[in-house]
Amino acid sequence: MHRTLNELLKHVDETDTKERHRRVIKAMADANYKDHVITAESENIFYCAKPGTGFYSFRVVFLPGGVILLYGDIGQLMLQPGAGFEWLKSAVKHNRVSDYVLEKTKPCIDWRTKMFLTGDAAAELREMHDGIPHVDAKGINFVEQAKEEGEPTNDDDWELKPNPELALKIAGEWLSYDETGQDADAWGRAYYYATGDCEYPDCRDYSTDVLYCYHALSWFVRKRSED
Repeated sequence: MHRTLNELLKHVDETDTKERHRRVIKAMADANYKDHVITAESENIFYCAKPGTGFYSFRVVFLPGGVILLYGDIGQLMLQPGAGFEWLKSAVKHNRVSDYVLEKTKPCIDWRTKMFLTGDAAAELREMHDGIPHVDAKGINFVEQAKEEGEPTNDDDWELKPNPELALKIAGEWLSYDETGQDADAWGRAYYYATGDCEYPDCRDYSTDVLYCYHALSWFVRKRSED
């Protein structure tokens, strides 16, 4: 008996998406940093905390060569050479997570500091199954967004053709390991099993700790610019 995609995805949390993950972490970070103040411990070292407590406190250190180090109660993050405050100020001016900034953390960030998102994996399968571009919680169609951001405009490059057979094959293999779909390795194995392709959709995002540190840097930049 063949199962439908809806039946296969029955136990998968399809709300577990990058968009939701980042929105929730940002709201938590904004609430936890709102009463922080900056204390300059030296010309290049700044302590950030809510007066009277060390909860969610952190230090930002500017090292020679443009290296930026953040560490404290929230974790740690290091931006590689070539950064510096003015670069950081420009890079985080938009009040959202900048993947461009986080790319500067390599090789500090690797697979261990990323988390698999079952909702994004399910969305990939639904796109493949129906041939309809995924629309996220904000109503954003990734095809239209890519075109607006200057990606290739040839419609053939963005045409999605329904392939329900392949979608069901991947889903069946992926969820045979764990019906909730939380095994990231199983996702990769299933995609390779069904397609023979080692390149598969990377349905991961930076971990909560990494995003907390990013928002700490973003808060620091905004606060220091105000002062």
